[in-house]
Amino acid sequence: MHWFAFAGGWAFAALISYIWLFIGSARHDAVFQMRVALLLAVAFCAMSAFCAVQMWRMRKTAVRWRGGTVCWNDDGRELRQELADFEAFRRSWGGSLHIRFKDQTVLKVDPYAQNAPAFLQELAERGGAKFI
Repeated sequence: MHWFAFAGGWAFAALISYIWLFIGSARHDAVFQMRVALLLAVAFCAMSAFCAVQMWRMRKTAVRWRGGTVCWNDDGRELRQELADFEAFRRSWGGSLHIRFKDQTVLKVDPYAQNAPAFLQELAERGGAKFI
């Protein structure tokens, strides 16, 4: 989903930019149409940049899960928690899940990342599910 949104956003932005730069409009409201085309191109570029940042954060976090232990990188240090120490989770405004453990450590997981649904299912089974 992330790669589709990233590549699709850039493709739409490139198409609209090409039309805005080289084709234009011959209609009586051409000025308005080209203004809207410019805003659409900027919006698609911004959406693609947001997707790129989200993918970069996922790669930087590098969540690894094996059995009852989850490891991840957080600001240059590797954190390790047992799934049995899971306390609660909540959804952030950006869509990611913030998983809190008993020692107040927080793991931020994108629910659409590869293997995230299986990880969240395992977390719910081992630690119990509490939504805050």
